Amino acid sequence: MQININRENSVHFVVKKEWFEKIKSGEKTHEYRLYKPFWTKRLTYCNTLKFLPLPKKYAKFSLGMSKEPAKNMIFEIKNISLVRAKETDLVKINPELEKTAELAIDIELGKRLNR
Repeated sequence: MQININRENSVHFVVKKEWFEKIKSGEKTHEYRLYKPFWTKRLTYCNTLKFLPLPKKYAKFSLGMSKEPAKNMIFEIKNISLVRAKETDLVKINPELEKTAELAIDIELGKRLNR
């Protein structure tokens, strides 16, 4: 199956080996990013009334900046929502998040599309 991945329908995540392997094995089925301007711009449309996900259909994960097919994975995106950052694996990277009410964008991954 040929998948047309482009900027309009996908988002690209560069991740470290630990997270890449957990996603690859199926242990990690959600990708989290802090609700900050950088990721908000890429993943959501937000006005004062409502948070709306952009119509992103695919998530591409790269191990570092590699272009090798074996170090890249493409998944369908099932859902994009907001959650409390302290309830995510982001606290492993930044333990201070446990003490805050900061939000994170939750990208729920669906089926892997490439092998």
